[in-house]
Amino acid sequence: TGYTYIGLNLLSEPLNNVLVRQAISHLVQREAIVTHVLNGIGEPGVSMISPNLVWFNPDVPRFDYDPERARELLAEAGYGEGELTLRVHTNEAPVRMQMAEILQAELAEIGINLEVTIEEFGAFNERVQTTNDYDLFILGFAGQLDPDRSMYRQFLSTGTSNFSNYSNDRVDELLSAGRRVAPDSQESIDIYNEAQMIIVEEAPYIYVNYTEEIAMFHPWVEGWSIHTENSKAYQDLHLVRINR
Repeated sequence: TGYTYIGLNLLSEPLNNVLVRQAISHLVQREAIVTHVLNGIGEPGVSMISPNLVWFNPDVPRFDYDPERARELLAEAGYGEGELTLRVHTNEAPVRMQMAEILQAELAEIGINLEVTIEEFGAFNERVQTTNDYDLFILGFAGQLDPDRSMYRQFLSTGTSNFSNYSNDRVDELLSAGRRVAPDSQESIDIYNEAQMIIVEEAPYIYVNYTEEIAMFHPWVEGWSIHTENSKAYQDLHLVRINR
């Protein structure tokens, strides 16, 4: 239930223009990244909600790979080829470094110069969490087991993980309302379906892929189970027994 994403800083011009964000969204080859960078492990990203959860909205906009549409949106936003230079930051994770290089090449196809900066994770994390000194960044979330965890911190105007500086009054209303209804109710599904629709269309994030965890163990290892949140994978290690 986690995902990797490209965040866009809405305080950074021209990323404060939704048309520019949508243009960049059309330049990410999600399927190719899953196939060739991730070796087929995972699924192309759609939204911040996993398709495995009941709150997933299958009708959200899909930004298929389409350079021509990206050029049209960029022109509609008032920018010509060669007029924009942006920066993307990420950490030293090999997959994210490859994603940054691929994004750099794809943006170059429509005349956007993208400067790639790779940082040690602590420095990168501090940059994203404590400054606005970035245009784009590549990061991920894990353990998004319910819509509140998937959306409240990230997309509420005052959210503690709102690294894109996204703000929408209607989304704020919906995310607050979602905390006051039963999570297994149709009202909850309706609330988060609408919030998803707005956020995905406004594109503060580009959802690259849903992550998939793989565990391998010998048949003589007993009591091992895979946790849905990868950061808690080993919390039940004390239950494991070696039978040989």
